[in-house]
Amino acid sequence: MILILSDREITPNGSGVNTFEPCIRPQGSSQVLLAMATPDAVKGWGVRIIPSNPVQNWSESNICTNQFETMIKRMVANESGFGTDSIRRRTAIRPYAWIFFIPGYTSNLRDSLGKARELEESYNANVILYSWPADPTGSEPNRYHTAEQASHFSAAKLRNTLKHLNTVFVSPARDALDHEILGNQFRICLLAHSLGNRLLETLISQNDDLPETEREDLSMFDSIILHQADVDASRTGTWIPKVKAREKVYITTHLHDRTLVISDWINATRLGTDILNFDPMSAPKTDVVDLTHAENSGNEHWFFTGFSNLIVKLICERMVYGTNPGEQINSTLETKVPFNKKRHVYEFTSA
Repeated sequence: MILILSDREITPNGSGVNTFEPCIRPQGSSQVLLAMATPDAVKGWGVRIIPSNPVQNWSESNICTNQFETMIKRMVANESGFGTDSIRRRTAIRPYAWIFFIPGYTSNLRDSLGKARELEESYNANVILYSWPADPTGSEPNRYHTAEQASHFSAAKLRNTLKHLNTVFVSPARDALDHEILGNQFRICLLAHSLGNRLLETLISQNDDLPETEREDLSMFDSIILHQADVDASRTGTWIPKVKAREKVYITTHLHDRTLVISDWINATRLGTDILNFDPMSAPKTDVVDLTHAENSGNEHWFFTGFSNLIVKLICERMVYGTNPGEQINSTLETKVPFNKKRHVYEFTSA
């Protein structure tokens, strides 16, 4: 199953991937809308806003809960399938896995849905795509700076959306799927890619200016993955320690990442290439996964699907699914991916 939450403008009479507009202005829409996405043999994608009349703004209160109440009932009934609107489950004794995915710079809705589909199939997981106005037009570097502005505007709407999502879906799903023997049969991971991490940095940084009841620390997520983050590495200490996953926060790095190397030309050093000021003592539940020397890593910017390295694939699965109690994500792989306890870094050995 793939759901979309988006603060893009709606396209008049649009359908499929054209239901939402590309980035017209960095402010995006004042609304965050929920939609269901299904593959379509003719159009590529069918996109249906839920509910369609009247629309529900997820950046405000009074959200319609019917869609998520129904999904919780379907999970309690042990639904598992591979249809376009089926709720996926890895195995009968594994939790229902959900991935909340925030794509990066230049990601239009078509490309983002393509990655969401890959995540759904690769991890047999359900995906909630947060599609923000990441695809402005124009020439560089102005285009990039417009996307940065868009990430700032989207962060506040993302905060409210996550609060509502936790209230109407995540928290009730955990309560309903808490199995006496098998443990909790619901799991949700946050995967932010590239400039999508700027939304999280802004969201966390803005907390200091808000009343405590309005703050969002992301603690609804079991694991949080900051994948090849296109944010300043020098600011790591100001916000990473404030990110509160239930289990673990993971930061992936790759020194030769082609996209972030280019970003380095107009920015300070990116977090996705060098962790610089990361102090593991300030964030004991945060680990770094350094992919620089992983076989076939080359100049890759995206490792979670379509990457031809089985060990990297297994490490990514463990970041998404979690590990057994007492285990680390390099369990049984210590010789290939040793863990530096002092720096909290998993370091792939040279091929």
